[in-house]
Amino acid sequence: MMPQTIYFDYNATTPLDPRVAQAMIPMLHSSWANPASSHFEGQQAKAKLEESRKIIANYFQVQPKEIIFTSGGTEGAHLLIHGSLALKNKAHIITSMTEHPCVFQTVKQLEKQGHPVTYLMPNSGGRIEAKAVEKAICANTKLIVLMAANNETGVKNEWEKVAQLAEYHQISFVLDGVGLLGKERFALSNGVTAAFFSGHKIYAPKGIGFCICRSKTKITPTFLGGHQEFGKRAGTPNLMGVVALAAAIKIVEQEQEVITAHMKKMRDLLEKELLCYVKGVVVNGEEPRVVNTTNLSFTTIDGENLLIQLDLAGICASHGSACSSGALEPSQTLVSMGLSLNRVRSAIRFSLGKMTTEQEVKYVIKKIIEIVN
Repeated sequence: MMPQTIYFDYNATTPLDPRVAQAMIPMLHSSWANPASSHFEGQQAKAKLEESRKIIANYFQVQPKEIIFTSGGTEGAHLLIHGSLALKNKAHIITSMTEHPCVFQTVKQLEKQGHPVTYLMPNSGGRIEAKAVEKAICANTKLIVLMAANNETGVKNEWEKVAQLAEYHQISFVLDGVGLLGKERFALSNGVTAAFFSGHKIYAPKGIGFCICRSKTKITPTFLGGHQEFGKRAGTPNLMGVVALAAAIKIVEQEQEVITAHMKKMRDLLEKELLCYVKGVVVNGEEPRVVNTTNLSFTTIDGENLLIQLDLAGICASHGSACSSGALEPSQTLVSMGLSLNRVRSAIRFSLGKMTTEQEVKYVIKKIIEIVN
């Protein structure tokens, strides 16, 4: 018997891993004091904070002082983008038309304040290529901001090659790593001067995230007040969230290969069967993609209607980014790829997770065939 709800929207958020929840429970009863307090209880809380910081730093092979805890991906984007340019007048920024709204809208705001911006277009497969970044670099380029993997299509940008360019030209490079962490194992190359991540995309709770900010990178804080987080982010830390985040990272470290293989198997099964048995289905985005995501256009029907029918059948999917899904505008990512309006409007994103089962995938395939055909 199938569960009441089948969740294929893991790129929007993930459920809490039971082991992460278990790690949080003791924090309700102990180590609840303020880590900035000098008394015994405060220092016990601080020890938990720093233990968690060290776990995350070890995973990324960076120094603990390079880990900055935030409330999530959006705050991380604001901190690193605004913080990188606070002391620079009219600095040239390179970003792309396929960025998450937390980056795109932040850069738009800086553009209004006088910073010139180059918005790169993806290739037809949805990828931002390093050669496009190289072509856009000028004498006044001070910041490159790109996502590692697109949250709508799963397409991975050439961010590692961009990091090499940034290092060669001595340009700050802020990486949006939200869509890559937990999907597959990766390492941050030296050219990435800063990166941001979100807890609720890796089976930790909402309201917690972190940045990696290299020691040589100067960041002006956007939150002012106390000296928490090495003076880069004022405010009493969300200690329960931090402990949960560290628990989620531990699971990623121990199980990533198994998780990656499972999600790829489930995604490929879904994609292959729908392409085979449903007329007019086409994949939006080329390889390499993250293993859990497929963006499919059902060109014979309206995508919004299909989403409604899936929802009535207890299946959760989406048009694209959860942060812009209510805008009633066609996907900026898909439009920038040069796709037809019909293909854009009929697109559905299915993003699977480590908890997705083969039974669920087969049920979704069956229901889509029934609805479309």
